[in-house]
Amino acid sequence: MTDAEAVLVQATTTYLEGSEHKSEHSAPYLVKRSHGLELEAQGFARIVGPAQPAAAPADPEPAAPAVEVDPAPLAPRAEPTALRRRGRPPGKRV
Repeated sequence: MTDAEAVLVQATTTYLEGSEHKSEHSAPYLVKRSHGLELEAQGFARIVGPAQPAAAPADPEPAAPAVEVDPAPLAPRAEPTALRRRGRPPGKRV
């Protein structure tokens, strides 16, 4: 959900949102704009503002150094031995 699609809503009555009970004492939470409009139209919540963009960290961590891959090819596979047969072993049938 992008910031343009999200809004903050504040519950005005008690209702079940997913698996959580929301009430007028609950903190505002993010929902899609269309769901926020629906909650407001039904009288469950009011839109209190647009979604706040996530604050960028003051000192971003440096990117991890790239891992170097050994360009030497892997060892060749050994030739397969006899093929494994499936089913009953040869011999006496029941």
